Amino acid sequence: MAEKLTQESANKEHNVGARLDAIKKLDRELRPLETQMEDIKEEMRELRQTFKADTGITLADFNAARRIACIEDDDERRGKIDNFRECYNALMPGEQLNWLDAVAAAAE
Repeated sequence: MAEKLTQESANKEHNVGARLDAIKKLDRELRPLETQMEDIKEEMRELRQTFKADTGITLADFNAARRIACIEDDDERRGKIDNFRECYNALMPGEQLNWLDAVAAAAE
């Protein structure tokens, strides 16, 4: 038993150097990628702010329409549009929901 514990301790000590090297390597490789991500995130923020300022459309509205438009399966997309329309009509009787028609047409 004592011999087994001694062997485990030796293995851990032997692996310490390799583990430290792996930690340092990962850190070196992640740093430039994280910098790129921050640059991309900043560019995306600027694009969104410009879009909102230019159009007056909120990003929530844009993102909702974009999520629906990005659905590749036609039946699934139409189903989502129909569900959204049904919910909208139930919650806002008498109002018109024309932008969904535009999303459906653009996605086809």
